[in-house]
Amino acid sequence: GRGDVPQRTVWPIVVVIILPLGGELPRCRQTLELFQCQELVAQSTVEALDVTVFPRAAWLDVERLNADLTKPLPQRTSDELGAVVAANAPRHAPHRQKFGERIDHVLARVALPAVRGREQSRRPGDIVAEVTRLAADGVREVTLLGQNVNSWGRDLVPEVRTEFGELLRGVDAVPGIERIRFTSPHPKDFREPVIAAMAECRSVCEHAHLPLQSGSSAVLKRMRRTYDRERYLRLVERLRAAIPDLALGTDIIVGFPGETDEDFAHTLEVVQEVRYDSAFTFIFSPRSGTEAATMQDQVPDEVKHERLEQLVDVVQRIAAERNAARVGSVEEVLVEGASRTDATLLRGRTRGNVMVNFAGSAEAGELVDVEIESATSTTLRGA
Repeated sequence: GRGDVPQRTVWPIVVVIILPLGGELPRCRQTLELFQCQELVAQSTVEALDVTVFPRAAWLDVERLNADLTKPLPQRTSDELGAVVAANAPRHAPHRQKFGERIDHVLARVALPAVRGREQSRRPGDIVAEVTRLAADGVREVTLLGQNVNSWGRDLVPEVRTEFGELLRGVDAVPGIERIRFTSPHPKDFREPVIAAMAECRSVCEHAHLPLQSGSSAVLKRMRRTYDRERYLRLVERLRAAIPDLALGTDIIVGFPGETDEDFAHTLEVVQEVRYDSAFTFIFSPRSGTEAATMQDQVPDEVKHERLEQLVDVVQRIAAERNAARVGSVEEVLVEGASRTDATLLRGRTRGNVMVNFAGSAEAGELVDVEIESATSTTLRGA
């Protein structure tokens, strides 16, 4: 049962999976670890395609959504998970997460797609209809989730000819949706229609998570990332030219087999050139059954940790500088609830996905303007 979950609280933020994952409930759990959602209060079998509801989430008509999700739809397979819905859940901590998504491109360090199978895109009408229902229930922000999210739609050809930029425009047109985010895109698939949609659609946030993994072209080649340092930097240049106030996050791995001091120096150079607002940093660890686990020139653990410390120092310094530049500005904040560090304050997120703790009076789900008074590398504070 739903326990003490309130019966009609506005649910301002949800996540919609557009590239469904595999057909087993443990895989659903792995995906949810991305958002650190724990102590599930409602859960059912994959066969019923139930929605999982989380603590602190507002009231949701689970039975109605279950009925919607189990209706036959063209090209929907029996193992499709449909939508994962979460409210006010903490952001993920990638250095602790263990999860996987379906992916068509084979990487040296992951065992997919052999384990999960090929990507399957949900149909655009299905996604927009779900977002429309959620908006009618009071949802203000949606995150479109898939891996790789910006390859959505390509497997629908020839029956449906579309691409991810068109989906962003379709969701942007839904009344009541104030913010749209998506994760995670692959640099190789980040094409001009998506950039144009981000720049032109009112609801699409000025924020993108753009995994780098390494700043060394040689390491990227060994990872089979299909782009090099120069191509990545050209993409960043195009994004920032189209969206001047863009906030960029990234993922970076240190200690990939064969990574030299020079390779790592190239990573630091890219971090300093791009100036990310946030970065999830990882130490490479071999995964059984992957090509990378058997590569020569494995990097010693002590070297990996030294490099991680250097990288984190640079990332945090730059993030602190970028947040400090916000001091004195007025930011639109979507209220999520009380601050987790000071019960007298409220918390919410900017369109650039930065947490703000602020004084004031507002309900979860409201959009408020906050004047920024101080900043750290990870948060802003204001009133």
